[in-house]
Amino acid sequence: MAQGPHLSPAVPTMNRLIAISLLVGLSACSNSSDGNSSGIAAPSDLTYWDATLSLMIGVPIAPLTPSVEGEVSAWSTQPQLPTGLSIDQGTGTISGTPAGATEFQEYTITASNPGGSTSAVLPLGVAPPLRHLIAGGDAMASVEMFRVDARTGIAAHDGWFDTEAGLKDLISHPSVSVAYAVVNSNPPELYVYHVRADVIAPVRVQSWDVGNSDSYGLAVDTNGRSLVVTAEDADELWVYPLASDGRVLTEPTILTTEDAPRLPVFAHDAAHLVLADGGDSASYGLSNYTLDSGGIPTGNPQHTMLNGFEPRALAAIGHRLFLGISGFNVNRILPLDLVDGNLVPDGSGWKDLGDGQPIAIAIQPTGRSLVALLGGAQPAVQRFVLLKDSLDLGASGDPFSLGSAPSALTYDSTGRFLFISAAGLDGLLAFETDPSDGSLFSRGAFRTRSGADHLAVVVGPNPVEATVRGVFVSDKGRMLSVGGPGIADGMIHQFGMDPTNGQLATSALPIPVGNDPSEALVHPRGSLLFILDIPAQSLWSMEVGEDGLLDTAQASVLSTPIDPRTMALNPLGTVLYLATGGAQGPAAIHAYDINQDHGALSLIGSKDLDLTPSSMLSDPTGHWLVAADASSGLLASIPLNLDGSVDSSTGVPQLTVTGGPSGMAFSRNGQDFFVAFKSAHLIRGYRLQASTGMLSLKSGSDGSGYEIETGILSEPYDIVHHPFETWIFATLGGTGDVIQCDYANGTSGATAAGISLGDLEISPLGRFLFVVDNDDRSVSGLRIGVDGLPVLQTSAPHVLDNPVVVRASVSWE
Repeated sequence: MAQGPHLSPAVPTMNRLIAISLLVGLSACSNSSDGNSSGIAAPSDLTYWDATLSLMIGVPIAPLTPSVEGEVSAWSTQPQLPTGLSIDQGTGTISGTPAGATEFQEYTITASNPGGSTSAVLPLGVAPPLRHLIAGGDAMASVEMFRVDARTGIAAHDGWFDTEAGLKDLISHPSVSVAYAVVNSNPPELYVYHVRADVIAPVRVQSWDVGNSDSYGLAVDTNGRSLVVTAEDADELWVYPLASDGRVLTEPTILTTEDAPRLPVFAHDAAHLVLADGGDSASYGLSNYTLDSGGIPTGNPQHTMLNGFEPRALAAIGHRLFLGISGFNVNRILPLDLVDGNLVPDGSGWKDLGDGQPIAIAIQPTGRSLVALLGGAQPAVQRFVLLKDSLDLGASGDPFSLGSAPSALTYDSTGRFLFISAAGLDGLLAFETDPSDGSLFSRGAFRTRSGADHLAVVVGPNPVEATVRGVFVSDKGRMLSVGGPGIADGMIHQFGMDPTNGQLATSALPIPVGNDPSEALVHPRGSLLFILDIPAQSLWSMEVGEDGLLDTAQASVLSTPIDPRTMALNPLGTVLYLATGGAQGPAAIHAYDINQDHGALSLIGSKDLDLTPSSMLSDPTGHWLVAADASSGLLASIPLNLDGSVDSSTGVPQLTVTGGPSGMAFSRNGQDFFVAFKSAHLIRGYRLQASTGMLSLKSGSDGSGYEIETGILSEPYDIVHHPFETWIFATLGGTGDVIQCDYANGTSGATAAGISLGDLEISPLGRFLFVVDNDDRSVSGLRIGVDGLPVLQTSAPHVLDNPVVVRASVSWE
């Protein structure tokens, strides 16, 4: 018979959750004066039914509209709402953009008239905004940064850097842009990184010794006063005092515990540090330390034994803690409470996890949910509902299968997004939470470069927003009857975009660019535009201003090797790749370093090829450059070095295909990509093996092996992938349709958008498409509906001379 831990039951207590959220839908109280002579009935039953509204500095809140019975002549709040928020005196709607972080407190909202009043109490706090997600691996000596859009959770690679050795643990500061990592160097060291918004990679400012142990854990005081490092094998606890900007102030206080400390967590009362002790089964337990005013543990801890159950995960919110334990053929989550500073386990309130071993626990900052990562034969994530007035965990449905061994998870600062590392995929899984109950909705996967055994969310002073600076369209002037080869009549047209409906409007006069601006690329940060002029054998670099306009005064022109064909950028925009060769010269790939200030290009290496790429695309990790040769029917994966240069010594895996491959697009997981075949009239999915670069055609709901025929009269011209849905879009020549395919659900649809469509671009948040019509020589914007189908706009397309390529400049700031 399975047995549970033999622990003294706790006395249930009503705890206040220190949640960074706005909890609504609360009951109201009414008050009417006995001496009311107005003849007007007092309002009653005031409620705000918009569920849980998470607040973040700099991000507008969804308007919070109340329900109330009776007439209301005035609205008031006590105390005053956080800076940036206001209440409409006509409707009682709360709206605005929070301007500063606030501590959790209760706000009383009152609706009144001459006959009396009614009130509702709202617990409210404002969190600093999420800016970066940092991932690090145990085996790979590197750390990656992702810049995250605060509105959607969409992430973009922002850099990676060496750490001298693999990571043991990783954590971030709760209120400033600082991250801490224990690196498995010899001896192990604690690295302190200040993450700056104006550089690609974090700046390492400090490193400290942390003893010598095989197992480490990290925790930062909820008020940012101190950092704790547990060294399990050394029986030591290292405590570092922190400055307000996250710097380590002095040498650490080292406590010898004799209890093999494994998992540290600071209670949210700012007065206690709790350690889950490892070692062997005889020493499995909990140690509860009291903190002084500086966040440093003092005195002897209170010990609670776990009677042979191994502690595997630990998290805290308010006065409550939740411990994941395994042993005696059972896996459970055990609730605990700090009662008058004493740690009291509740042996009767545990949650059984079946065969899933608890790997990690995270608590949603709104206090709505607890999420546990489960290992074992069926890796999964399991969500539980947190009950305000009890230590019990509520029901939440079946576990969400992950299909790969998970290793870490973290919520963003408001609890809207959840990120999970899947070590078996070397990738990250993204989820969005339902504002009403905290339930999870998958937002897909995105690939990491070096594994993601550890995760941390870094906040900053301002939220990141991915927005369209400008939309640029190249005009192929030499193809007109009035021009001809060698005539410098190429143009780049500049448009602005309405962020509400995707409409394009001319923002500046077109700019002359060479003979034939046949290809265009935009830097991932939206600050540079690159134009390839094939007839003139030249490559232009232009700066894109903050206003979305091109700066021709700073433009530079590079003479390319003979017979340029196509080009691509690596994910960080630090290297540009140019393919050359064919009729006039040997086939090769050339790598150019990009000056990040003004876009000037410097050759850093070349590699001969036995195919002539007609299109190229870097995989999301920057490990491989996938090339398609339409004439020979070959796909190839060209290996890249860590600095983005071409690996000249490693072979190039190839795959023979039929049908003339043209446009390509990667899915977010970085393994599966899609190819449009013009002459074969179909779109097909392929798999890139991350470790070897091998290409294959496989069958699966992830999109590999996916195939759709577009019709004998429809040639797929270009293809893009949605930022977070399992949707691909393609333009069709002949019929003039834009097709949308949901490869996960096996559905598709089409929208007539022109006569014979060509190049295609998608906006950063996946709300709009921009499409070139080769027949009527125009460019237009389309809105993407909630079902994924493109919806035509009402404004007329912009008719140009002979448009070829449309590109959107995206700013991630």
